[in-house]
Amino acid sequence: MNTKQRRSKLKNGSIAANCLLEILYTTNLLLANVHSPSRAFRYGLEDALEVKEFMDQASQQRALRRLEQRRLIKLKRTADRYEAALTEDGIAEALRLQVACCEELAEGVSCIVVFDIPIEHHRLRRQIRDFLKWAGFTKTQQSVWTSTKDACSALAILFRINSIDTWVRVYRGVEITSH
Repeated sequence: MNTKQRRSKLKNGSIAANCLLEILYTTNLLLANVHSPSRAFRYGLEDALEVKEFMDQASQQRALRRLEQRRLIKLKRTADRYEAALTEDGIAEALRLQVACCEELAEGVSCIVVFDIPIEHHRLRRQIRDFLKWAGFTKTQQSVWTSTKDACSALAILFRINSIDTWVRVYRGVEITSH
């Protein structure tokens, strides 16, 4: 939601996005444990696992460097390990990715986003609408959006970080019907 500078968003599921989310969750980077059958056939299982681990580490290091270049993380290398810390933009991007990956809420429960943004901030209003649309929310009324995903906490933090929580409210609610 940074209005000063328009950056391309990380692709959900990309190595860089996964690294960013992992830093958000645990600040420890884990290697994927996937093997390639053709490589195992060619080199033998043990050698193939070593090659895969090396390739995973190399691609992860490239992803970390990309995140650092985009100023989403600050990297510090100590001995044979990287220490990564999220920047403000990194936290916002990680929360954006987290919203896309949220679990479904219980039957009948919705995440509700209500906003009333002053007219002079029309760009921000459009950005919020586009973001909510991207995240799978549906427009219920003019400035009321709902989703069955449990994105309430992540959205509240995201809006607070961007200092727009005075204009945007996030609720978890159940529709009351007269039946």
